[in-house]
Amino acid sequence: MRQKILYVNACFREGSRTADLVQLMKERLFGEGEVTEVSLGDLELKPMDRQMLKVYNESVASHVFEDPMFLYARQFREADRVVIAAPFWNYDLPAVLHTYLELVCTQGITFDINEKGVYGSLCRAES
Repeated sequence: MRQKILYVNACFREGSRTADLVQLMKERLFGEGEVTEVSLGDLELKPMDRQMLKVYNESVASHVFEDPMFLYARQFREADRVVIAAPFWNYDLPAVLHTYLELVCTQGITFDINEKGVYGSLCRAES
C-alpha cells in the first residue's frame, strides 16, 4: 500500500530557496507515496478567535468534529509521513504556518490526554 504523504507547503514567495530545495529532494521526500499538498499561501487561514475557540472547545468536549476548521487536523492524523517546507523569516517561521499548526493540534483528533494527564499522539506518522 502506498504511503499517504502530507506536504505542508509554506513557501509562497516567488523564487523561494526552500521550495527549490524541496523540488531537488522530491524523490527522497515523497518517493512513490500518494501526496496531498496543503499550500498555505493559497489558504485564508486566520488565528483562533473567540468564536473559533468556542466551537473548538464544544467539539473537543462532545468529540464531534464537523466544523471545517478540523479538516487540517484530520489530514495530519491520517498521513503516514508529513513533510513541512517553510522558510526562516525574521528569525521565525511564517505566521501562516503557526496558524495552521494551531488548527492541526486538536485534542481528540491529533492528540489526546489520558486519565493520568499524559499527552499521546493519535497520528499515524512516526516521529
